[in-house]
Amino acid sequence: MKKLSLVMLLSLAMPPISILADKAPEVIKVTETISAPAGTKVALVDFGKAIFELEDAKDSMEKFKDFLEKFNKEADELFQKFMAEQKRIKEAGDDMSKEAKEKAQKDLTAMQADLQEKGQRYQELQMQAQQIPMDLEDAKRLEKELKDIVETLAKKNNIDLIVPQALYVKDSCNLTSEVVKMHNSDYKAKKAKTAKKDKKDEAKK
Repeated sequence: MKKLSLVMLLSLAMPPISILADKAPEVIKVTETISAPAGTKVALVDFGKAIFELEDAKDSMEKFKDFLEKFNKEADELFQKFMAEQKRIKEAGDDMSKEAKEKAQKDLTAMQADLQEKGQRYQELQMQAQQIPMDLEDAKRLEKELKDIVETLAKKNNIDLIVPQALYVKDSCNLTSEVVKMHNSDYKAKKAKTAKKDKKDEAKK
């Protein structure tokens, strides 16, 4: 499974957006020196902060948490079944026929292989959860949606350059809250539309 760093995904994966326009400069001090032409308008969008304020991301994280718990429960049930079968075979001993023993051993071997596979998969999911606690496809989708919103705001406000990090920025230059607000508004509208459609489909049954 491909691992993504949360910082890389939400901060560094978003390159500065340049839409040059002749506007008065608004300068901010950033972690790396930015050399911009005179008249460049600069703003900040803290993607690392924004992601945890998105309602969509919160829902995705909750779904991923539920998925992990369900996966762990299924693996535990399989382990208990494996142990019970192993105990049954041992207690049966010579009372089992040769054919029955061979079949039981074959079933145990298959369960053991399944357990090993599930154990490895669970470790991978836990490592992923430590980096970004949501489905990777959801993370990629959110990255694209945030980028689209940032580009829209940049064009709307005649912003030439948007940076993901800063040591200092004026409130008027920080678009993080605006990006979160726009995304949450779109997400709530989509949820309402989906819920309405589901209700209609349910009524037809």
